[in-house]
Amino acid sequence: MTHDWFSHLENGHNAPQYMKVGCETKLVNNVEVPLTPEDIAKLGCRPDDRMDKGYVAQDAPPGTFDSGEHTYLARAPKTMANTNTAWWDASQLYGFDDTSRQRVKRDPADTAKVLLVPAAGQSGPRYLPVFGPNDPINPEWTGQEAAAFPDNWTVGLSFLHNLFAREHNSFVSEFQRVAAETPDADCGLRDPAEPKRSFAIGM
Repeated sequence: MTHDWFSHLENGHNAPQYMKVGCETKLVNNVEVPLTPEDIAKLGCRPDDRMDKGYVAQDAPPGTFDSGEHTYLARAPKTMANTNTAWWDASQLYGFDDTSRQRVKRDPADTAKVLLVPAAGQSGPRYLPVFGPNDPINPEWTGQEAAAFPDNWTVGLSFLHNLFAREHNSFVSEFQRVAAETPDADCGLRDPAEPKRSFAIGM
């Protein structure tokens, strides 16, 4: 869920501007006072450090509304722009924009399915292939499985992405089988007297 829900980065990077992260001031009686060279040395601060600035969608004072009894803020004091859609649309598997969809590898034998390949020297279940040299990825994603959203990759996410890809392919196979057996059912032409079909999707 948090793999793509809280994605405030642009393909693993923040905004091009840099912001200060070193020690420059201290709070004295609720007033920001510059640190002296002695303070900096004592604290071990690095005032010249910078990091890429996070995306902030709104940081102007929020509006308010009244409920008749109380006044409420119309939004949070600061909001962040999410660069990815929420996890429940399976965008981590199918993509959420043109670039991420280019990372998804389709099975050339059946483009409704996601490409899964056997592991080198192993038999058994197939796995997502790794990214190729021409895929639109950041260099740090080299060697990872091809997924629409490869940021923040871990072995746990590798497991889940492969699991979701297998579930997708199993569903496609079962749907195609049922559709071939009852082609009219897909068009809403099923005989009302015919019992409804149900099926389980296996791995």
